[in-house]
Amino acid sequence: MLSLARRSTSVFRTIGARNLAIHNISPDILFENGIRCNYFLPSTIYAHDIGRRNFSDQSAFAKLIESNRKALDEISNESEVTAAVLSTIDSKQTDSTVDNNSYEQWHMIKQQELQNLSDETDQLLTTASLNNNEIDSILGLMIRWKEFTTQLTPEMYSMSPFRRKNHQYPPSEFMTSITFEAAAKCQSLLTHLLAGNNVPPTAQVQAYKLCMETWSQVHHSSCGDRAEDILEAYGERFGGDMDLAPTLDCYKVALQAYNRSCSSYFVQSSDEERIPSPGEKACEVLNLLSSVSAWDLYLKPDVELYSHAINAMRNTLLDWKGRTRDNVLEREKYEELATRALLAFKDMEICFDEMKHTTGELSVNEWNIIIRAYADVIAVVSRVSLQEHKDFDQTSDNLLCKLEDLVSNNSKSIASAAAIDGNSICMKNIRHHIEEAYKNAITSGMNLNKSRGHFNDLTAALDHVANSEKIFLQMKERHEVSSPFLFPEPTQDHYGALIKCVVECLHGGYSSSDTTVMSNLNELPHNKATRLLIELEKSHAKSFNDEPIDGSIYYKVVWGKCQVIFWKSIMQQEKFSEIADSVEDMIGQIEDKYNRGLLSFSSYSDVPKIYNSVFRFYSKRSRFTAMGPRLESRALDLLDQLERFHKSTGGKIKPDEVTFQLILKIFSDNGSFDAVETILSRMKAFGLEPNENHYHAAMRPQSRADPIRNNENDTHLNAQSILQQVKEKYAKDGSAKPTTRMYTSCISAIGGSSENNKVDKILKLSEELKDLYVRSGDDAFKPDAVFYGAILDALSKTNDPAALDNALRILDEIETNHSNGVIDAGPNRVMYTSVLHAIAKSSKSNGANIAEDLIHRMVKRSKDLKEDSLLPDKVAYGALLQVLATSEQRDSVDRAERWFKELETQYMNGDESAKPDKRTYTCLINCWAKSNRPESPDRVAKILKRMEAEYEDGNLESKPDAHVYGSFMKLLSYSKADDKAIRVWRLYQRMRSKYESGDIEMKPNNIIVSSGNFHHLILCAFISRSLCNVPQMTSIILACGHTNRNRTARANSLNVLVECLSEIKNKGYITPTPITFRTLLDAVKHIVPEDEKRQPLSSSIFQLCCREGQLDRSVLEALEKTQPDLYAKLPKAVQSGSNVDGIPSKWTRNVHKRRV
Repeated sequence: MLSLARRSTSVFRTIGARNLAIHNISPDILFENGIRCNYFLPSTIYAHDIGRRNFSDQSAFAKLIESNRKALDEISNESEVTAAVLSTIDSKQTDSTVDNNSYEQWHMIKQQELQNLSDETDQLLTTASLNNNEIDSILGLMIRWKEFTTQLTPEMYSMSPFRRKNHQYPPSEFMTSITFEAAAKCQSLLTHLLAGNNVPPTAQVQAYKLCMETWSQVHHSSCGDRAEDILEAYGERFGGDMDLAPTLDCYKVALQAYNRSCSSYFVQSSDEERIPSPGEKACEVLNLLSSVSAWDLYLKPDVELYSHAINAMRNTLLDWKGRTRDNVLEREKYEELATRALLAFKDMEICFDEMKHTTGELSVNEWNIIIRAYADVIAVVSRVSLQEHKDFDQTSDNLLCKLEDLVSNNSKSIASAAAIDGNSICMKNIRHHIEEAYKNAITSGMNLNKSRGHFNDLTAALDHVANSEKIFLQMKERHEVSSPFLFPEPTQDHYGALIKCVVECLHGGYSSSDTTVMSNLNELPHNKATRLLIELEKSHAKSFNDEPIDGSIYYKVVWGKCQVIFWKSIMQQEKFSEIADSVEDMIGQIEDKYNRGLLSFSSYSDVPKIYNSVFRFYSKRSRFTAMGPRLESRALDLLDQLERFHKSTGGKIKPDEVTFQLILKIFSDNGSFDAVETILSRMKAFGLEPNENHYHAAMRPQSRADPIRNNENDTHLNAQSILQQVKEKYAKDGSAKPTTRMYTSCISAIGGSSENNKVDKILKLSEELKDLYVRSGDDAFKPDAVFYGAILDALSKTNDPAALDNALRILDEIETNHSNGVIDAGPNRVMYTSVLHAIAKSSKSNGANIAEDLIHRMVKRSKDLKEDSLLPDKVAYGALLQVLATSEQRDSVDRAERWFKELETQYMNGDESAKPDKRTYTCLINCWAKSNRPESPDRVAKILKRMEAEYEDGNLESKPDAHVYGSFMKLLSYSKADDKAIRVWRLYQRMRSKYESGDIEMKPNNIIVSSGNFHHLILCAFISRSLCNVPQMTSIILACGHTNRNRTARANSLNVLVECLSEIKNKGYITPTPITFRTLLDAVKHIVPEDEKRQPLSSSIFQLCCREGQLDRSVLEALEKTQPDLYAKLPKAVQSGSNVDGIPSKWTRNVHKRRV
């Protein structure tokens, strides 16, 4: 036994001395007789502990020892520090279920008890020699210290429902300090007792055990180490005595101490010599006892010890998962510790089987620790994926089934043990462990997948919901059918867990994979979540439970409802206004239930999140839609409601900074920039000071406004005004910074406008930010890749001749700065593409050469940096083809074909970003259209055929639309082919047939049926706001108007022209403009030379023009040239152009109406 005791002591010394070795402190110093270590000053801990949980206690411990050596006379300062700590309440300071005053009163009571015990302790510590009475007094006082620490946690749980449900939550500053100080006082009594002479060994053993038990009740990161150090000293002194040596129960107490220290421990992954966690240390204790039990059965681990070790490992894992970011390094730690926990659980099951055969009936406490072990292992496997470990096929579902069978098969034994022992607390704990097991099993799939982000797709998320719902119903059935006193019915925690799984399916990230899955569900997720919430409310009302419902459950439902904005399939079934009304109604219920005490929030800071979900919901729909004004009104009403909530709670509930960022975005998105100052004023009324994030929220939507909206509302001027305002605030008091993001948004807003001198303003802002960064050195002003990208994009949108030269200069600057380490990221593919667009808009005669050099530059930089993302993609190649399409060089189309083959080769080599699509094909068609080569129609016909074939084979990106057909029709209209009118008409018929078959991208438009010169086509394109409408029916009439003079060609063209006129008259999707009728008249004059023969057709065209209300001066001029006799019948004032008012208003009623 002596060798065993010394071996265990040496192992414990190895484990426990690590912390002290860092500071060259011997463990023996804890029990050194002459150190005057009367107690450990908690004041040395406070500075590290308040408000933080990632501190290491060792430096504080070293200072603590040093302070006891040198300055015991400074203890008087401790009272001031203690008073400061008492001014704080429990770390969940905003627990709305408990009044802060209740916490403070409890704190004061406990502090007074602590002070009374401390005074008695200090008096006993002054005794020079110890007699039997004094020894008994010391032991009695140590018992009282143990009882004092033992009762603190249950009392805290009784006051705080949040703490009662969340044991794993980090302890408060108060609990950390008061329990640590109590245990330190108890240890000072142990030191004093051991320093005495003739102290009976039994008294010493009792003192060791009492001190260990006291440390096992401490909420501090070092309490496990303290209990271990005491056990080590105990083993050194009595390890050779069979009667007095440490027993297995002593090791259990040490493990319990490690359980307490888990939530105060923090993993410091960056340390080269990382301090082992409580769970890892508990595992080492278990390994030690397992190794020595081969020759000493007294130390053989039993079920209880296994359970304590598993509990410590579980608590450590949950603490890690709650605190640290999930990276590869820490995932390996998780898996290693989880594997140890499962191995311990397997050993415990074997031990349990042996125990049932040898012991017979178990006590209710033994059943409690066994069931807790099952719940702990379920908690582990529900959070740490061990799928790659072939030795472990246990899932949370399998373990839950085993737990259910265990409880069901032994329900009578458990009930009998509870009746015999009369231990109601253990029965409550058993039910709590089973509740926890069900809750973890319900959320298991989501916990495992959320550690990697989210589920792979919507189907996986829905499968998880189905499994979670099965477990939930299984819990209900067990309660109703099996053993109601052991199997609890679902609590609000289980409803909340299931609702969390359900609304996860609505995450916007899954919406891209939704085709028909969501619309085919029998019950949409947000409706299911609402139903479950109603079911919870009814169940809670029937149970007469005084505990209010957790408000976070309502938040989950509100969040789920607001997520439907990302789902087209849902928005097609339900109106936005109906969902908004439903959400607002639920917000009203939350306020009402809270005021009536039916609902609570563990933290008041959770309340703004509910409102923010709704504001974010509005902001997603507000962007330049007809619903914008209504959403502004809804947002203000909701803010008013939050303000009332704020007042009714005495200011405890109030909006946060994110709230006003979202409100500002709603108004800015809708163009209501005048309201920005009002919103910022309301923000200040809540005691919140606007910062750069709020100003940027007001500015950012303006940078993304479409050009026409931008020009109409002068949004670029608003953006500049906001930036100027922030610059002035920064110069005045630094309360807000004009950050890089703000300059970026302002530059983007200017780039999207039609403002004059755009290039000068863009460059001025650019230099201004660079100068600000150089002068301040503040990273908030550091130009980044997004900033430079915005500059290049803005320059690519201007027609200024200087834009291209500046874009090329800035691109060179970005490359140089990146190479020199001035900026973190160099130019990306988007930046190069922006410069290509700038080349396309420039009038450079050598633009094609510059564009090709830029593509070569991208390829070279990609190879030099070994970065495939810099290779030109289909967008870059498309921009290059567009440059070649506008080039005057004769070989442009040949070069375009070569570059298109380069694009295809890059795609065939595995680069998906180089996959040709509709736009790149259209750019190639435009190159052929500009070439005026005789073979152009045949080549484009092959391209169109290829696109249609690829689409039929499943390549949706190659699907030709009206733009592609229109480009081909335009090419034919300018060709010299005799049959061009017929060919163009047949193309139109194919397009019309596809549209009438349901292909809405093939919808013909008014520009298809027009005729005229190229400048008129560009004008039509501007009116339509989309270049995709340029050719189409315009090209049909151009083909007719430019036909050859031979009789057959003219006859065919005339027939086509009559068909076009019929289309305009009879097809509702063709909306003519004055240009349509003017070009029709021009075409008739070209096809039919004789005035008399073309008069019926000219008269029909003019009549239809008047009926459509599209008559203007240009049509009258065309009529005069085409049919002078008909024109002569108009009033003289109209003919001379002096009196357009003489024309009936019905004939001109639609002339100035914009058509989109």
